[in-house]
Amino acid sequence: MFDYIDVFKLEAKCFLKDFRKKYPKEVDLAAKYFSGKSDLSLMQAQHIIAKEYGFNSWDDLISAEKWDLAGALNAKQNTRLTSPLKIWYGSDEYNYSTPERFGIKGPAVRKDLDLVHYTEVHSYGVSSYIHINNCDVSAADLSGLDVSKATFDDFTIWPQDKSKTPKDFNSQEFMEIRKNPGLGIRQLHKQGIDGKGRNVAVIDAGVLRLHLEY
Repeated sequence: MFDYIDVFKLEAKCFLKDFRKKYPKEVDLAAKYFSGKSDLSLMQAQHIIAKEYGFNSWDDLISAEKWDLAGALNAKQNTRLTSPLKIWYGSDEYNYSTPERFGIKGPAVRKDLDLVHYTEVHSYGVSSYIHINNCDVSAADLSGLDVSKATFDDFTIWPQDKSKTPKDFNSQEFMEIRKNPGLGIRQLHKQGIDGKGRNVAVIDAGVLRLHLEY
Protein backbone atom coordinates (compact mmCIF):
# COMPACT_ATOMS: atom_id res chain seq x y z
CA MET A 1 0.00 0.00 0.00
CA PHE A 2 1.20 3.49 -0.83
CA ASP A 3 2.26 5.40 2.28
CA TYR A 4 2.78 9.16 2.37
CA ILE A 5 5.72 8.86 4.76
CA ASP A 6 7.68 7.08 2.02
CA VAL A 7 7.58 10.26 -0.06
CA PHE A 8 9.33 12.23 2.68
CA LYS A 9 11.90 9.49 3.34
CA LEU A 10 12.81 9.33 -0.33
CA GLU A 11 12.99 13.09 -0.62
CA ALA A 12 15.40 13.29 2.33
CA LYS A 13 17.68 10.67 0.74
CA CYS A 14 17.59 12.42 -2.63
CA PHE A 15 18.26 15.78 -0.99
CA LEU A 16 21.31 14.38 0.82
CA LYS A 17 22.63 12.79 -2.37
CA ASP A 18 22.29 16.05 -4.33
CA PHE A 19 23.80 18.07 -1.46
CA ARG A 20 26.89 15.86 -1.51
CA LYS A 21 27.15 16.46 -5.26
CA LYS A 22 27.30 20.19 -4.39
CA TYR A 23 24.16 21.13 -6.31
CA PRO A 24 23.60 24.86 -5.60
CA LYS A 25 19.92 24.58 -4.67
CA GLU A 26 20.57 21.87 -2.07
CA VAL A 27 23.72 23.59 -0.76
CA ASP A 28 21.84 26.86 -0.26
CA LEU A 29 18.94 25.10 1.48
CA ALA A 30 21.32 23.24 3.81
CA ALA A 31 23.00 26.52 4.74
CA LYS A 32 19.61 27.85 5.80
CA TYR A 33 19.51 25.31 8.64
CA PHE A 34 23.14 24.18 9.10
CA SER A 35 25.34 27.11 8.10
CA GLY A 36 28.99 26.31 7.38
CA LYS A 37 28.61 22.53 7.25
CA SER A 38 30.44 20.78 4.41
CA ASP A 39 28.56 17.52 4.98
CA LEU A 40 25.28 16.39 6.46
CA SER A 41 23.97 13.23 8.06
CA LEU A 42 20.75 11.60 6.89
CA MET A 43 19.16 12.72 10.15
CA GLN A 44 20.07 16.33 9.38
CA ALA A 45 18.72 15.98 5.84
CA GLN A 46 15.48 14.62 7.27
CA HIS A 47 15.27 17.60 9.62
CA ILE A 48 15.61 19.98 6.67
CA ILE A 49 12.88 18.20 4.72
CA ALA A 50 10.59 18.24 7.75
CA LYS A 51 11.09 21.97 8.26
CA GLU A 52 10.54 22.72 4.58
CA TYR A 53 7.18 20.94 4.74
CA GLY A 54 6.07 22.88 7.79
CA PHE A 55 6.90 20.46 10.63
CA ASN A 56 8.99 21.35 13.67
CA SER A 57 11.13 18.22 13.39
CA TRP A 58 11.44 14.86 11.65
CA ASP A 59 9.93 13.21 14.73
CA ASP A 60 6.88 15.44 14.38
CA LEU A 61 6.62 14.55 10.70
CA ILE A 62 6.77 10.78 11.13
CA SER A 63 4.27 10.87 13.98
CA ALA A 64 1.79 13.07 12.07
CA GLU A 65 -1.57 11.74 10.93
CA LYS A 66 -1.81 10.70 7.28
CA TRP A 67 -4.15 13.57 6.37
CA ASP A 68 -1.62 16.04 7.81
CA LEU A 69 1.11 14.49 5.65
CA ALA A 70 -1.17 14.67 2.61
CA GLY A 71 -1.96 18.30 3.39
CA ALA A 72 1.75 19.15 3.75
CA LEU A 73 2.57 17.54 0.41
CA ASN A 74 -0.31 19.28 -1.34
CA ALA A 75 0.51 22.66 0.20
CA LYS A 76 4.09 22.52 -1.08
CA GLN A 77 3.37 20.97 -4.47
CA ASN A 78 0.25 22.99 -5.26
CA THR A 79 1.15 26.46 -4.01
CA ARG A 80 -1.33 28.26 -6.27
CA LEU A 81 -4.31 26.80 -4.41
CA THR A 82 -6.15 28.67 -1.67
CA SER A 83 -6.72 25.41 0.22
CA PRO A 84 -3.70 23.17 0.95
CA LEU A 85 -5.95 20.10 0.86
CA LYS A 86 -6.74 20.15 -2.84
CA ILE A 87 -5.00 18.88 -5.93
CA TRP A 88 -5.19 20.97 -9.08
CA TYR A 89 -6.26 19.33 -12.37
CA GLY A 90 -5.71 22.36 -14.58
CA SER A 91 -8.83 24.26 -13.51
CA ASP A 92 -9.72 25.56 -10.08
CA GLU A 93 -13.16 24.04 -10.59
CA TYR A 94 -11.88 20.45 -10.50
CA ASN A 95 -10.46 19.48 -7.17
CA TYR A 96 -9.76 16.36 -5.17
CA SER A 97 -9.74 17.06 -1.47
CA THR A 98 -9.47 15.53 1.94
CA PRO A 99 -12.02 16.10 4.77
CA GLU A 100 -12.17 19.86 4.26
CA ARG A 101 -14.42 19.12 1.27
CA PHE A 102 -17.17 18.56 3.83
CA GLY A 103 -16.25 21.55 5.98
CA ILE A 104 -14.47 19.28 8.46
CA LYS A 105 -11.70 20.86 10.52
CA GLY A 106 -10.37 17.73 12.22
CA PRO A 107 -9.69 14.15 11.14
CA ALA A 108 -13.13 12.72 11.99
CA VAL A 109 -16.42 13.35 10.23
CA ARG A 110 -19.05 14.94 12.45
CA LYS A 111 -21.74 12.50 13.53
CA ASP A 112 -24.49 14.78 12.26
CA LEU A 113 -23.06 14.96 8.74
CA ASP A 114 -25.20 12.96 6.32
CA LEU A 115 -22.73 11.68 3.74
CA VAL A 116 -25.25 9.29 2.18
CA HIS A 117 -27.32 12.18 0.85
CA TYR A 118 -24.45 14.65 0.51
CA THR A 119 -24.21 16.46 -2.83
CA GLU A 120 -21.48 18.72 -4.12
CA VAL A 121 -22.46 21.78 -6.09
CA HIS A 122 -19.91 23.07 -8.60
CA SER A 123 -20.04 25.78 -11.22
CA TYR A 124 -20.48 23.06 -13.82
CA GLY A 125 -23.32 21.28 -12.00
CA VAL A 126 -24.07 18.92 -9.14
CA SER A 127 -21.86 15.89 -8.55
CA SER A 128 -23.59 12.57 -7.96
CA TYR A 129 -20.46 11.15 -6.34
CA ILE A 130 -19.28 11.24 -2.75
CA HIS A 131 -15.51 11.58 -2.39
CA ILE A 132 -14.17 10.08 0.85
CA ASN A 133 -10.60 9.42 -0.27
CA ASN A 134 -8.17 9.82 2.61
CA CYS A 135 -11.06 10.56 5.00
CA ASP A 136 -11.91 9.30 8.46
CA VAL A 137 -15.62 8.54 8.10
CA SER A 138 -15.72 6.15 11.06
CA ALA A 139 -18.26 8.32 12.88
CA ALA A 140 -20.74 8.42 9.99
CA ASP A 141 -23.65 6.10 9.25
CA LEU A 142 -22.93 4.82 5.73
CA SER A 143 -25.36 1.89 5.75
CA GLY A 144 -27.34 3.47 2.92
CA LEU A 145 -24.30 4.47 0.84
CA ASP A 146 -24.20 3.40 -2.81
CA VAL A 147 -20.53 2.42 -3.01
CA SER A 148 -20.62 2.55 -6.82
CA LYS A 149 -21.16 6.30 -6.41
CA ALA A 150 -18.32 6.77 -3.92
CA THR A 151 -14.59 7.24 -4.36
CA PHE A 152 -12.38 5.92 -1.56
CA ASP A 153 -8.92 4.47 -1.04
CA ASP A 154 -6.74 2.51 1.37
CA PHE A 155 -6.63 5.53 3.67
CA THR A 156 -10.40 5.79 4.08
CA ILE A 157 -11.30 4.85 7.66
CA TRP A 158 -14.69 3.11 7.69
CA PRO A 159 -17.04 2.63 10.65
CA GLN A 160 -16.16 -0.32 12.88
CA ASP A 161 -19.85 -0.97 13.46
CA LYS A 162 -20.91 -3.15 10.50
CA SER A 163 -24.48 -1.92 10.84
CA LYS A 164 -23.18 1.49 9.70
CA THR A 165 -21.49 0.19 6.54
CA PRO A 166 -23.21 -0.96 3.31
CA LYS A 167 -24.50 -4.53 3.55
CA ASP A 168 -21.82 -7.20 2.89
CA PHE A 169 -19.36 -4.46 1.89
CA ASN A 170 -15.59 -4.98 2.14
CA SER A 171 -13.59 -2.04 0.83
CA GLN A 172 -10.45 -4.04 0.01
CA GLU A 173 -12.37 -6.72 -1.88
CA PHE A 174 -14.35 -4.05 -3.71
CA MET A 175 -11.18 -2.34 -4.97
CA GLU A 176 -9.43 -5.60 -5.85
CA ILE A 177 -12.33 -6.90 -7.95
CA ARG A 178 -12.57 -3.63 -9.86
CA LYS A 179 -8.95 -3.33 -10.98
CA ASN A 180 -9.04 -2.40 -14.64
CA PRO A 181 -8.97 -5.75 -16.53
CA GLY A 182 -8.06 -3.97 -19.75
CA LEU A 183 -4.58 -3.27 -18.39
CA GLY A 184 -3.87 -6.96 -17.78
CA ILE A 185 -2.76 -6.23 -14.22
CA ARG A 186 -3.60 -9.66 -12.84
CA GLN A 187 -1.68 -11.45 -15.58
CA LEU A 188 1.37 -9.30 -14.85
CA HIS A 189 1.10 -10.14 -11.16
CA LYS A 190 1.02 -13.86 -11.99
CA GLN A 191 4.33 -13.38 -13.81
CA GLY A 192 5.79 -11.72 -10.73
CA ILE A 193 5.70 -8.26 -12.29
CA ASP A 194 4.29 -5.93 -9.67
CA GLY A 195 6.50 -2.83 -9.92
CA LYS A 196 8.81 -3.78 -7.05
CA GLY A 197 12.49 -3.16 -7.66
CA ARG A 198 11.84 -0.92 -10.66
CA ASN A 199 12.88 2.70 -10.70
CA VAL A 200 11.72 3.69 -14.18
CA ALA A 201 8.37 3.24 -15.87
CA VAL A 202 7.25 4.17 -19.37
CA ILE A 203 3.57 5.10 -19.51
CA ASP A 204 2.03 5.72 -22.93
CA ALA A 205 -1.23 7.24 -21.73
CA GLY A 206 -2.36 10.26 -19.77
CA VAL A 207 -1.62 10.10 -16.05
CA LEU A 208 -3.19 12.13 -13.23
CA ARG A 209 0.30 13.07 -12.11
CA LEU A 210 -0.86 15.46 -9.39
CA HIS A 211 -2.42 12.62 -7.45
CA LEU A 212 -0.12 12.14 -4.47
CA GLU A 213 -0.12 8.40 -5.11
CA TYR A 214 1.55 8.99 -8.48
